[in-house]
Amino acid sequence: MLLAERKVPFISWDAWKLIDQQERDQGKLTGKIREKFTTFEKFLSK
Repeated sequence: MLLAERKVPFISWDAWKLIDQQERDQGKLTGKIREKFTTFEKFLSK
């Protein structure tokens, strides 16, 4: 069964790639490989 049919929250592959790039960009600012966004709110604030 598809996730959408079961109303399971998910993100698309394109959205995941965007998040991945933003985590990497944030990490560069602090000398890390990445800065993980642990909540949706943190992702939106960047």
